[in-house]
Amino acid sequence: AAIAACAKGMQWEKALMVFSDSPEVSTVSYNATISACSRCTQWPAALQLFEEAQAAGKADRLTFNATMASCGKGQQWQQASQIFAE
Repeated sequence: AAIAACAKGMQWEKALMVFSDSPEVSTVSYNATISACSRCTQWPAALQLFEEAQAAGKADRLTFNATMASCGKGQQWQQASQIFAE
């Protein structure tokens, strides 16, 4: 809930701090934080979180969609295409 509130307030850095301070990170937490980064066109941070989520086995369809949207907003079409190919 806190990460989603940060996303709505366009405070992606605070969302990352809340995410980092979480004792247990879930798929929902990854998705909310990636979405917060996406809203603020912070595609590098979204991409890094996506890679972490994949490595942790916590990426789902929403994780892929949010990351592709973030790359698209940042005009990183090659990155978005690579994610889509996965």
